[in-house]
Amino acid sequence: MEFDLIKSTDRLDEWIKLLQGAEGYSIAPFVTDREVRKYRDEKIAWLLEAGNEPRITPIYFTLERVLQFIDQTAMEIRELLRERLPHADEFMSRRENS
Repeated sequence: MEFDLIKSTDRLDEWIKLLQGAEGYSIAPFVTDREVRKYRDEKIAWLLEAGNEPRITPIYFTLERVLQFIDQTAMEIRELLRERLPHADEFMSRRENS
């Protein structure tokens, strides 16, 4: 599904830059920040290798369903942030416009 998402946006370079710049945080006692960064780097290398694309037509997880899930989840996260953080709307607007 990752490859279908990437193709649908034509923004692989931007996604890779965002991933490379992302911090790796630990979730004690489950994973260390080093493990998170290592997984991130492995995932980037995997995405950049065209031979990893499965070249199958998804049946259960279609691009349309995944995009609907992303949109719905983003709305739910925004609502949760609005409830818990007084300036969440301002923060989200700045992130979307940058």
